[in-house]
Amino acid sequence: MRCHYEVLHVSRSATEDEIRKAYRKLVVTLHPDKAQQRGEDPDKVTAAFREVQGAYECVYDPQERAYYDAHREAILRGEDPDEYEEPVPQQKKTRRQRKQDAEDIWDAFEAELWPFFSQEAFTDYNDDEGADVVVADDSLKKTFARVLLMGVQAAHRLAPFLSFLWAPLERLCITYATTYRRTPPGFFPCYHDAFESVNTEERRAAQATGAAFEPLPAFGYASMAWPSVHRFYAAAAGFRSCRGFREAEPDALRDALDAAYDRKERRVVEKQLAGTRLEARRRYEGQVRKLANFCRRRDPRVAARRRQVAEAEAREAEDAEKRAQVARRRFKEQRAAWLAERAAEAVDEPEAVRFDPYADVVVESEEEAVVAEEEEARCDVCAKAFGSAAAFARHCQSKPHKAALKKRRKAPVAAPVVAAPDDPGASSDSSEDSPGGLVNIFAAMATGD
Repeated sequence: MRCHYEVLHVSRSATEDEIRKAYRKLVVTLHPDKAQQRGEDPDKVTAAFREVQGAYECVYDPQERAYYDAHREAILRGEDPDEYEEPVPQQKKTRRQRKQDAEDIWDAFEAELWPFFSQEAFTDYNDDEGADVVVADDSLKKTFARVLLMGVQAAHRLAPFLSFLWAPLERLCITYATTYRRTPPGFFPCYHDAFESVNTEERRAAQATGAAFEPLPAFGYASMAWPSVHRFYAAAAGFRSCRGFREAEPDALRDALDAAYDRKERRVVEKQLAGTRLEARRRYEGQVRKLANFCRRRDPRVAARRRQVAEAEAREAEDAEKRAQVARRRFKEQRAAWLAERAAEAVDEPEAVRFDPYADVVVESEEEAVVAEEEEARCDVCAKAFGSAAAFARHCQSKPHKAALKKRRKAPVAAPVVAAPDDPGASSDSSEDSPGGLVNIFAAMATGD
């Protein structure tokens, strides 16, 4: 296995920007589509691309990078990071370091979840369990066991009658000559076991202290439905431990509490112990929540759910746009029908009250506009006078005017009144509907004709 920094061509002290730039450059170079265009082997390029992607995901995440830097030598050698102990030079502890030694008790339990923050904890995003595989080991002990096995097998062929002796020796040599390694499980079994271990510790603490215990829902496998997956991540985001964290209390503070001679000093020490337990609780609960967030960012079930939601939102937006188009088309049709109906009604209206929706009033000068505003307009249908053309136009669009106009159209047409011969001012085409016709009728009634 190559070092992640060597794969990305960056130094171990590289910043996030440098790592991001190096990753983007390698992605452009090793992309399978472009490699296929160049005529390179797709399998090799795909393997190299996955290696770069895995190295970037490990180094770019601060938590994974911290774990990788702390166990880099063990990971590169293929050993278990938890069993590898890096030699630490003996240094004289300062006063501040001696005060922090109380956290060493807490680190023993906290290290149980740190290995799961690495991409090396699982092999692929599936439900496969880990398996024991044979690996090559060139150590002196294994080499001597293989040579001895060859000798026992040769002796077995030469003296088969001593099989009762050669068979146990052969099995013993095979056991010492073979090295097995447990391959990491898939994504779902790995983190299912991790969160089950959290529930186990919480259950033990609840049984010991009698506290209320609410276990985390099962992490599940690839076939789990989304409601159960959502329930797990919601519970993990608000994880609260029922442990008392008494193991985080330093021995020095416990001795100080036992040696306290008055109530005031005892309260001070108890306050310090409570702060230590609270800090340990925050660190542990935060670690569990960060692990759940780590899984959420890589969970294929969450990615599939996000795609489903995005597709549903896209379909909803498309349907909304179609409904809006239908509404706009219907509005245009209704408006065109109304304009046609209004134009048909305007044919029977008098010229003075006829409404033209497309007519634009153009005022050539300010003086003409003032004269037009001061000019009085009169509605013969409603017998009303208006001070301006704008007020008269609004009146023509009102409901009372339209009702009066419709009533006038339905009314029977009266016979025209013939003016008397001695009345030179009378008109032969006057009718009852016009103001002049009404005047002639009233004049005839007054004279008795």
